[in-house]
Amino acid sequence: MVRIFPLVIAARAALHRRLERFPLYRERALRVATALKAVAGVRIVPDPPHAHMMHVYLPGSLEMLRRRATRIAQQECIAPFRNLEAAEVPGYCQAG
Repeated sequence: MVRIFPLVIAARAALHRRLERFPLYRERALRVATALKAVAGVRIVPDPPHAHMMHVYLPGSLEMLRRRATRIAQQECIAPFRNLEAAEVPGYCQAG
């Protein structure tokens, strides 16, 4: 406990600073989820997002999606997702 005490204090301070923004974060997540669901084959879990976090399931192989993400990152200077892995559902990958 002594070792993590500074982390607890920092987390509590950050929570107090950001707590009032949580509804805005959820509204943004809902807008992002709506836009993503408009793409054929994309699934959102939970749908709709309950908070400002969701899992995104994308159709395609891991290799193909990573190539496309790299191309988007190079062309648009944005990273579409950080963590991409094969999903338990065959033919899909998961970004969370």
